[in-house]
Order: sequence, then C-alpha cells, then structure tokens
Amino acid sequence: SNMNIVFDKRNAFLIKELNINSFTDDYDRKLIDLSIHGLTDKDGKAPSFITKDLAKEIGKVQIESIGGKMKVDINYDSDEGELEFGLNVPHVGSISTSAHFKQIRPIRSILDSTRSKDLEGLGALALMDELAEAAEEIRFLDAGFSVKDDGFMKRQLALYKRYAEVPLPGKDLDKQQANLLKQYIRTGKESCIEELEVRNAKSTCEEISNFLAGEKSSLSVKIKAKGFKTIKDIADSISEESLSGLEIEVD
Repeated sequence: SNMNIVFDKRNAFLIKELNINSFTDDYDRKLIDLSIHGLTDKDGKAPSFITKDLAKEIGKVQIESIGGKMKVDINYDSDEGELEFGLNVPHVGSISTSAHFKQIRPIRSILDSTRSKDLEGLGALALMDELAEAAEEIRFLDAGFSVKDDGFMKRQLALYKRYAEVPLPGKDLDKQQANLLKQYIRTGKESCIEELEVRNAKSTCEEISNFLAGEKSSLSVKIKAKGFKTIKDIADSISEESLSGLEIEVD
C-alpha cells in the first residue's frame, strides 16, 4: 500500500514501498536501515527538486519515480559508526555512498544535547562547540562511492559527439567529432594524473576516464585513511586541496 508523507499542502510525497530492513533503538546502539521504492510527488511524478533537469538531459518529458536507501548505525559498544546513502533514478543511473568511523562516543553527548538544550542562541553555540570537539576525536576509517549509468552518460556522450564543433568540418565529420571527444577525455586524464596527489594516480585517473568515455558503465571509489585521521584532519586536507593523507582505489 502507498504511504503519503505531507510537509505542507504544496509538498506531499507518495512512497509505493518502504522496507525497514533493520531497526534498533537501545542505549548502546542506534540503527536504522531502510529502502524506498516508487517515490513520487502528489502528481505521481518524481520529485522535481531531485529530477528537475535530469528528465530533459535524458530526453524524457518526466521521470516517473525514484528509489533510495539509507543506513545509519551508531554502535557505542564497538565504538564504531557507519553511514550509507543511495539514490536510484530510472533511465539516469544510481549512486551510493558510505563511510565508516571509529571512536564515535562523542556522538552520544551530542545527541543528548539536542534533546536537552534550547538550540537557539547560546544553546546553538554550545552545540557547535561540541561538534567541533567531536570532529577532533572521531576517527575516519574509510569511505566509498559508486555510480552506475543507466543511460545518462551514454546520452551525454552522444550529444557531445553530435554537436562538437570541429575546426574543419567535412565528409568525415562523425569521425572528427569522435576524435575530438577522445582528445577531450585524454586531456582530462592527463590533468588528473598531474594534479591527483595519491600513490596510484595513473590507474585511478584511467578508470575514471574509462567511465567518462563510456567504456564501462559503473565506477567504484574506495577511500582509506593513512594511519590515524580524525574528521577534522580529513576536512583540513580537503580544504587545502590535498589528498596525501588518503589512499584511493578505483574499480
């Protein structure tokens, strides 16, 4: 049966199927693992805030519905945490992200604070201080990102080749446009290898280029911390545009 979620009269959503795969609400563990199928707005279309421009990009009037998944696992006994989110858009593709953490006990005091404090004024400032302190203690272990194409990339490549402007259009226009795309991807790969500060930059950039070129329909990225890295360490590295403290594996 359908589930109706209403935020206000203008923002209502219908979920055809909601699966709660696992749920725990104990003092030492908070876990929710769920998936949804057939998410639409009140008019029976995929929510526009997600698919507003995607339908046009894949040559469709509208996208019928979308699906997704979410998992949040906070285990104080093992002092570990896991986050996982995913989104599936028919005829476009699917993406999935995940992350694992250690030394997550500061989360307990933060959750307690959100229940006990007035989160306005000084209460909000106190919570921000707690979050900053937690970022210096919670340890980042690894993260993953995967994407699978279901037509979006294929169409983008076809459009690029069709409308790419070549220096000397002639009878071999299709061939020239295809070569222009290859050159564009090759240049991007070379820049990637030059700028990516990781041990296996060449193979990483090659896998990414193969996906962008349509030679493979899926891409999986695994990021691991080198040694002890807190959330603050990772955030500082990203702000400095440096990945030297991370290991990246791409498949």
